Amino acid sequence: MKDTFHKPILDFQEFAEKAGWHIPKIQMSIEEYDRRYNTWSGDNSSKKQSVENQYARLGGKFQYDNFTEEKYDDKEMLKKIDISKNNYYIFGETGVGKTHFATAIIRRDYKGRVKNLSQISRQVRESEDATQEDKIIKELSIGPLVLDDIGNEKYTEFMSNLLFEIIDRRLCNMQYGLIITSNLDPENLSQLVGYRTVSRIMGLVGQNILLLKGADRRQGGCL
Repeated sequence: MKDTFHKPILDFQEFAEKAGWHIPKIQMSIEEYDRRYNTWSGDNSSKKQSVENQYARLGGKFQYDNFTEEKYDDKEMLKKIDISKNNYYIFGETGVGKTHFATAIIRRDYKGRVKNLSQISRQVRESEDATQEDKIIKELSIGPLVLDDIGNEKYTEFMSNLLFEIIDRRLCNMQYGLIITSNLDPENLSQLVGYRTVSRIMGLVGQNILLLKGADRRQGGCL
């Protein structure tokens, strides 16, 4: 169906180029294509599922609608981030835009996801058996991922061990594309989740530790 959708556009562009017409090439992001395709196709169930999947992977409808590069004010900072070759630890006070910044970056990859440890913990606890539990952790151990607001939850031993396992697997597999956000600097985080976990986080991110500063964007209306 998607090929059927694209073909008339591509055929017209080819015809226009041969005729010497100068028209801009039609380009759209995967997310925009998904949204438009499902609207135009008339397939309401497919449209709903696609949109809901996008909401789920980015943390919700609000994040999907607002946490974009276009709506983030520090474009120069965004340009410095390359998740294809690096991992990052981003910390700063509440409301300075850490989640917006991280989400805007991770959605450059259509497989990028945003998760917090409470969500992961709940998902693992609800798994039916050890095989499904291992599958969940394995999926989080590869590919672009934001671990959001680490250190903001009330940690149990189970949650600490879960965080360690995800980080340890990513380190062992030399995986890039991880962004960790936190209100805490690495030293204070280690007091909460343990030195061995933070040591591995530092092994992943290297020198890519970013402190975001500024006023509370939520109070100022800036996302």
